[in-house]
Amino acid sequence: PARGLSPSSSASPRCMPRLVGVVLVVLGVLSVRSSALVAGAPGWRAAGAGGGQSSRDRGSPMSAGGSQSSRDRGSPMSAAGDQAAAGGAEFNCAAALDFLTTVGQLKSVDRTGWVVRGVQDQARVESVADHSWRMAAAGFLFAPVPGDEELYDVGKIIRMAVIHDIAEAVTGDIAPTDGVSKEEKQRREALAMSEINAKLGSWSPEGRQELNELYHEYEARESLEARAVKDLDMLEMIVQADEYEQRTGLDLSDFFQSVKGKFKTSRVQAIAKELAEQRSARKEGKGQR
Repeated sequence: PARGLSPSSSASPRCMPRLVGVVLVVLGVLSVRSSALVAGAPGWRAAGAGGGQSSRDRGSPMSAGGSQSSRDRGSPMSAAGDQAAAGGAEFNCAAALDFLTTVGQLKSVDRTGWVVRGVQDQARVESVADHSWRMAAAGFLFAPVPGDEELYDVGKIIRMAVIHDIAEAVTGDIAPTDGVSKEEKQRREALAMSEINAKLGSWSPEGRQELNELYHEYEARESLEARAVKDLDMLEMIVQADEYEQRTGLDLSDFFQSVKGKFKTSRVQAIAKELAEQRSARKEGKGQR
């Protein structure tokens, strides 16, 4: 029953249609007023004007243009990406592909040290990209550890590990056995970085700046993170050497000797010590010295 009327009410049945009509009119007026208020509220858009209510206000993952903006949904897409979606930016996609093709060469560059030692006769030789990937994954080992007060920027370590050998996409992996002086190696790598930076810079000047800063920070070894990445560089090498010894039976002791006493961080020192102990125990079990 309508409010104010009960089944026992004495209201005439002839009054009911008129009363219902009045109620419907009042409800219609309220609906129109509510729509007008919503349409005029900040952050709302009237239905039919651009596709409906904005995604931010209604909590939907879809915006008027078909998808919610990156800012509102927490996507890593930048403001420049939003502009591009609206036709405000021009992406240099040819430069992006050129950059990807160049750095992708790291997947085909074998680590020279393993080739010199003949690993390729018994196992697949890792590429520079393989080496860099495990280094990047190892960056998580510098996340906070209970009892260790040293704090690292793990994100920076991972990014630096990814790009630390990026110049070798152009120069190849120059090893001491190649007879190239340190000065000449640095000159070639500097030219390679100029080429790579130019390609990335045609896509994103900010990306070029970050890549360049990370590379030079690593080369300088002055920051906590740069020293951590260099430790990971050497650690990954001896972990790989240990794996190759187990797969091939080769004695790669010289790789372990080459990093002895060079680790700077307590974490990698501890991991390297554990690796050495496991390796020694394995060799003793096989009657090797």
